[in-house]
Amino acid sequence: MKSLINLILIVALFSTIYGQGGGSIGVSDARSSALGKSYAVGPRGVYSIGKNPANLSIEAGHSVEIATLLPLPNLNWKLGTDFFSVDEFNYFFAGVEGPDGNLQARELNENDKQRFRNLFNSGSNITSSFSTSLFSISLDAGKSAGAFAFSINDRTSIQAALPADFIDFAMFGNELGRSYNFESTRLKSWYLREYSLSYSRQVTEIFPELFKSFSVGVTAKLVKGFWYTSIENLNSSITTQDDYSINVISDLKFLSAFSPDFGVTYDFEGDVEKESSIGLFPTPVGSGFGFDLGFSGKLNDSWTVGLAFTDIGSINWNSETVEYYSKDNYSLNDITNQNNLDSLSNAIKGEGRKIDGFSTSLATAFRIGVAYEINGIKSNFPGDLLLIAEYNQGFNDMPSNSTIPRFSFGAEWKFVDWLAFRNGISIGGRDNFKWGFGFGLDTGLIEFNFATTDFQSILSGSSISRLGISFGSRWKF
Repeated sequence: MKSLINLILIVALFSTIYGQGGGSIGVSDARSSALGKSYAVGPRGVYSIGKNPANLSIEAGHSVEIATLLPLPNLNWKLGTDFFSVDEFNYFFAGVEGPDGNLQARELNENDKQRFRNLFNSGSNITSSFSTSLFSISLDAGKSAGAFAFSINDRTSIQAALPADFIDFAMFGNELGRSYNFESTRLKSWYLREYSLSYSRQVTEIFPELFKSFSVGVTAKLVKGFWYTSIENLNSSITTQDDYSINVISDLKFLSAFSPDFGVTYDFEGDVEKESSIGLFPTPVGSGFGFDLGFSGKLNDSWTVGLAFTDIGSINWNSETVEYYSKDNYSLNDITNQNNLDSLSNAIKGEGRKIDGFSTSLATAFRIGVAYEINGIKSNFPGDLLLIAEYNQGFNDMPSNSTIPRFSFGAEWKFVDWLAFRNGISIGGRDNFKWGFGFGLDTGLIEFNFATTDFQSILSGSSISRLGISFGSRWKF
């Protein structure tokens, strides 16, 4: 890899291959995805890990749950943009038939360039993520002893945005007298593994007059990081003066850390070649600690409330850490001079170097929710119905998190014991609007769940710009 731009593209490619958000890693949960990503009161048992540990001790009729790679791994994968659809991708990148009948690249005319530019009028965000549970187990030892859980979970996430000025510069060149500013460029990505230990217990005696049952839960977690990238600052601009001279203001800080198993090389390392050996257990380049704290209370047989703080903690990236930095003001009067062009390139991308390390926060978030349950046996309703409303607030803009408030509403209908249909919407956050849909099959011993968080995109056919898929299984004993 010979430039910072190539490094960013490689990160985006990795994130797409590995496949998001609501802050915490936790066990991938298709049921919550179908309910509009509602996490505070919906998840139960092993699926409450990373979302609200207090829900571990809510009685579920069985004492042990296991989520692993068999019979169906718990996966959550998302990829999408808010500006690019499948139709537009095919038009610009699928190629056109040439005179010899073979596909060739489309040559863009002025109308095509303007069409491409107009795609970014509504946004420029790119998101991609993948999460899975390698192994999770929960044990409910009863009211007096409480509930315990252990889990190993992975997540990769990327959040990126391209400024409109970058597209204008690439499509139409450097217009005389215009300044192109790239400060709205955004990139954050990471690949984390979380080892968590959870405990929850009912402490109804604290509020005996308010709650029929009340639970408190806590999760302690060891987090290992396998890669991290971030544009910390990019307040750079390019201005072409009327005399055709070019002025560049470069103000850049970019941080990265990659496991040596990915074989990433940097331009300042010369002709060094590194081999990649990607496996299930990469060498970590970061390590940290975090914890979750949750509360859950049943007011009566119908109403339940819950709240949780998740991913309180940080990661120290202390190996294979790199910084690209530039703070320069450079003028180019002769664009035919190769030395001037090289100096211009260096000013834009910055100077790379190895550094001792840096620290980042986990994707800290707060969520509070309420659920209303209708029991079909105790009422005349055909089956059991669960209604959920929730508020989610992230405290930082780390990957898979957002400081933009998010509201979710979900419904689950079980008209027979073994089949459940789920529907939900999410409003706010980084994705603005998402429509979840899914179903669950319960055989008694094994439960299967399937969902999509972007049902509205699936219904749009070839105009789809996002896709979120979630599925999984758990054993219940």
